[in-house]
Amino acid sequence: MMLTVDVGAVEHGPALTHPFRSEVRVPLQQPDANGFRTIEELEPMTQLEHRLTAMFERELNAWFVARFVWKGSTHLHYYHPMAPLGPVNLRDGWEPYRLAPTGYEDPEWSFLLGWLAPNELERLMSANASQLAAREQRGDRLDLVRKVDHVALFDDFSSAAAAVVELRGAEFALGDPRESANGVVLEFHREDSLDGFRPDEFVAEILDLVRPHGGRYDGWGAPIMR
Repeated sequence: MMLTVDVGAVEHGPALTHPFRSEVRVPLQQPDANGFRTIEELEPMTQLEHRLTAMFERELNAWFVARFVWKGSTHLHYYHPMAPLGPVNLRDGWEPYRLAPTGYEDPEWSFLLGWLAPNELERLMSANASQLAAREQRGDRLDLVRKVDHVALFDDFSSAAAAVVELRGAEFALGDPRESANGVVLEFHREDSLDGFRPDEFVAEILDLVRPHGGRYDGWGAPIMR
């Protein structure tokens, strides 16, 4: 399955103003052997999606939240305030495609948040991949050990203090927690390499250490080494 999710919708959902979800399934005209889009069908499907999303936004005040391609069809998902599709015409003017809509009541956005949205570790692993690719383009020797800085946020000083104990046990060096507009900030670092799966490994380790104390991991940084 090829999946695209609106990260902004995941971070701000569910929205009480948009309790209804519509799924529009569009069977592909010429899917490849894996049921995905071919290059020839990429442009017409992209144009169809733009038209459909513009119509949903205009007529239903809908928000596009996700797309996935699976078993020869594209599935488009929207949340909106009104249950019936009403003025949205999904029958005429879409040839050669035939649109198959289905409506659901989903005030908790359970389909998006419970099924489609990547979890915190998956989002961080995706961010790792992007950062490492950028570092490689700049000539970073990822196998070289260097100081890697980390940041976590907490609701209060007592939660941060409890996490300090855990992080010290994992051989992180820590600064003093400090208050900020976003909560209590805890900065810490450790010597690490960035090659292989090491960034994913230390991110997963940190999540296990800070989340039991209400911590929110805010990412890592390190110097470029050539």
